[in-house]
Amino acid sequence: MRESVFLARHNVRNSRQLLHMTAALPLFMLACGSSPPPSGGAKYVTADWTSEPPRSGGAIVNLGVTQGSLLFVAILGNGTFDTASVSDDHQNDYVEITGGSSGGTVAGKYFFAINRAFDTINLALMWPPTLTNVVVLTAEYTGISAAAPLDTAATSFGNGSAIDCGAIATTNANDSILLLAFGAPGTFSGASGYLTEPFPLNPNSTRPVTLQLQVVHSTDRYSVSLTDSVSGPWLCLMAAFRNQ
Repeated sequence: MRESVFLARHNVRNSRQLLHMTAALPLFMLACGSSPPPSGGAKYVTADWTSEPPRSGGAIVNLGVTQGSLLFVAILGNGTFDTASVSDDHQNDYVEITGGSSGGTVAGKYFFAINRAFDTINLALMWPPTLTNVVVLTAEYTGISAAAPLDTAATSFGNGSAIDCGAIATTNANDSILLLAFGAPGTFSGASGYLTEPFPLNPNSTRPVTLQLQVVHSTDRYSVSLTDSVSGPWLCLMAAFRNQ
């Protein structure tokens, strides 16, 4: 059955565009710039996402990416799911981060890969029918080490307006900590020291997300808390990546 999917597209060098596409599988585009890696930490390039109707299956994602960039993929939705997969047509290896998280009515799986392709790649994402109202978020960063990029990570979940993302203990003195929170339809605040990324608004207004980044320069234990203006179920991911 053919489905219509609305795409919110954002490029850091271009204004946001709204694009309506019809395809046999959900399809959305992510066009990334070619910013060089900064000194001292990761640099956000771009992010994009789409909302899917309740269904079993997955999505095909077309990415225009730069060589050596960190690709981050989050599959978020209502319900539960034990397995999910991400692959592409350039043999990049997608690693699942910490096995994901599930709390009550929301669940998430998180993946990353170092992209070694020079041209556009196609992602294939799959999830089981137990996950509905799916939101797929993709983001790209430069400045991350291609060798053993992930230092450490942790996930958490709960219910309420206070979001406790827990803590991670870094083993590398020069990391970039990626923070993702997915919660009730409110406004996130807090996360002192983190830079909020200017990605498009969630087209699924009932489940907002925040994607933030902090560069750290010493091994330590790092924790973060957020506040949502609306109480409800939430998920949180903290992932520390080694900088170049």
